[in-house]
Amino acid sequence: MKALYYHLRLLQPALVTALEGDPNSAVAFDYIPGSVMRGMVIGLFTRQNGVQELDASDSATQRIFFSDNVQYLNAYPVVNGTRTLPVPKSWHVQKGESAPIYDFAWEVNYPENPKGGGGFAVADADVVTKATEERFIAVHTQRDRQKGRSVQGSGAVYRYDSLAAGQMFAGAILCEDDADAEWLNQFIYDGLEAQIGGGRSAGYGRIRLEQVALLDGWAEQISHFQVGQPLVVTLLSDTILRNPSGEYEPNASTLCSALARRLNIDLAFLGEVSQAYLETTLVGGFNRKWGLPLPQTAALRMGSTLVFTGHSLTLEDVNMLMRWGIGERRAEGFGRIGVNIYNLPEYQVSEIDKANTNLGEQQPIEIYTRLPAPLAYRKLLQILDNMIIEVANAATIQSPPRSSQINALRNVVQKVLRSSSVNTQTLTDALNYMDERGATRRQFDKARINGQKLTEWMVKTINGADDWNRLKSDASVASLITASARDEDTLRTQYNLRLIDAVLARAAKQAQRKENTNA
Repeated sequence: MKALYYHLRLLQPALVTALEGDPNSAVAFDYIPGSVMRGMVIGLFTRQNGVQELDASDSATQRIFFSDNVQYLNAYPVVNGTRTLPVPKSWHVQKGESAPIYDFAWEVNYPENPKGGGGFAVADADVVTKATEERFIAVHTQRDRQKGRSVQGSGAVYRYDSLAAGQMFAGAILCEDDADAEWLNQFIYDGLEAQIGGGRSAGYGRIRLEQVALLDGWAEQISHFQVGQPLVVTLLSDTILRNPSGEYEPNASTLCSALARRLNIDLAFLGEVSQAYLETTLVGGFNRKWGLPLPQTAALRMGSTLVFTGHSLTLEDVNMLMRWGIGERRAEGFGRIGVNIYNLPEYQVSEIDKANTNLGEQQPIEIYTRLPAPLAYRKLLQILDNMIIEVANAATIQSPPRSSQINALRNVVQKVLRSSSVNTQTLTDALNYMDERGATRRQFDKARINGQKLTEWMVKTINGADDWNRLKSDASVASLITASARDEDTLRTQYNLRLIDAVLARAAKQAQRKENTNA
């Protein structure tokens, strides 16, 4: 058996949605499901071969994509270079504290007020390091397909709660046949960039694979099983089980039956269930061929734990359980099992090594340089908008002209911004014309921006470069300017004009309040 192991870095937020949230939202899993990785490989295969869909009658296609001979495991967060696993439901801490962690599967001295947890972690001897989840939340507005904007009856506001860009995950594809692993290696390789999940046209789902390796005898975790010890079974992924009547039934009874069927033994050989820490969940999915969601199914949640005493299992039985798993949809990473992978009653908690975090000090810059030009331009505009708001709000405005005069000048600025050439001569001509009108000139001569005449500040700002150079000193902004493939002089002029417009907008509001008070 060979495993195709890989690290997956998110270059954009990833929207691999779970069955959570309200109808106007989409909430992503906190990991990358195996079904998503299988779908990515299928997409790469069909594009390479110029076909619209798979030939389900082909034996190789059946074996690689739809059988348990090839299993696409979930990609879990990476901590300090190591793939984490779901936290067992038998782990508890004293309520209000984060350490130590007591494993009730082995612990005899329980804390007074125990509290369970979740998430992902990696254990090294008696020290546990938990993964820190990063989320990216954005609000979107539904747009009419013809008009390209929201209209009455088609403008719902919805929210995407996705995995933030820059995070690293690790997964594997288990192959019973070594030739299948080598065949898949042509699609799963170092440096591959692809898209996963939803919202791809809105800037979601870009990923890159790193540290891809073909490994012999790879296992998700080492088992510390010894004959005579209790058997501690921990689910390393959600597990879909049926009862003898064919109904989905996620409980201890169906779990025991599934273990016995996998080993082809009688239930009596498993001994007795002395402890059970089980949670249930709903699992679904999306069939891109149908264009429809899969039926929702009740399942045992990852991390669920059963403890057996008086069993008759051997190390060979344990290895079979950990290799093949149990339940349905195992090709998509469901039904993974760990047996006695944790063997201590108590663990200390360690902080994540900041030098080894997922993002890395220069990672955002690297991500920006690899963005497509339209996305880089959009991100650059977001940063510039925030800077304009910050500078405009910090400006000191004294004795502003009448609001009607300011708004007339704003109309000229906005007209220049809307023009394709962004020619500032139109604004310069407007300022010169205003200077020739005595009453208007006197109003603007009295106005001050940061202690400087308003008109002088505008003339200086139109072609100024000080603020722009300060922005460019940020490596992220410089990377986005390069990636956006836009003319830098045009970008600088647009920034200056939008800054002038924002300051004038503040001045107009201030003047309007004064006029309303005097009315």
